[in-house]
Amino acid sequence: RPRRTRSSAPPPPPPAPGPPPPPRQRFAMPVGSYVHLGSVSDATMAARLTLPAEVEDCVFMGDHQLGVAAGNRVLVYDVRHTAKFVRQFTDEGAMKANRLSYHAGVLAVGSTSGTVNTYVGESTKPAKTFMNLSASVDLLVAGDGSAGPSLVMGSSAQANGFRFVNTTTMTVASSFPEVGMKHGMVQCLAFNPVHPVFSVGEASRVVNYAC
Repeated sequence: RPRRTRSSAPPPPPPAPGPPPPPRQRFAMPVGSYVHLGSVSDATMAARLTLPAEVEDCVFMGDHQLGVAAGNRVLVYDVRHTAKFVRQFTDEGAMKANRLSYHAGVLAVGSTSGTVNTYVGESTKPAKTFMNLSASVDLLVAGDGSAGPSLVMGSSAQANGFRFVNTTTMTVASSFPEVGMKHGMVQCLAFNPVHPVFSVGEASRVVNYAC
């Protein structure tokens, strides 16, 4: 009769892979029609991008991509190893793409004509166009408000020149800033990274808003 054999236990499964290593701390510095890419962690320059027009602004889009505004176009590069061109698109209705902001998968592009286009994911068509400012958009910041991802767009050439946008619903907050809250020429905007607060800086004061 067949002999009974002692079966060995199956080998243990391999350990689950750990989280990927954190991305290197990088910086991007536009100079004329170039963008210099470097690492903060080891103080080295990694690459230099040459653009077809003068660079107005650039923004990291997640861990691996960099968006660059040059002329009326936005160019996207993969910067994981060396800067590799990925795609480009023309910012609809813009004479010149002036400012970029990226948060929670939404790229916002402010133009010299006063419009702000928002692009979701890799779409090259605006999800929403905002025409709430009458002067060139040179202030554009994004962060988290109490109702989710938000955007503040502004112009330093327009009194009371900033508006608050919920980028989940793509709506502008109505009656804001309030009529009784007068602002002069806004010089800077910033989101608090911990609390739902954004700040509006003028020549001689800073006003904080709960958002």
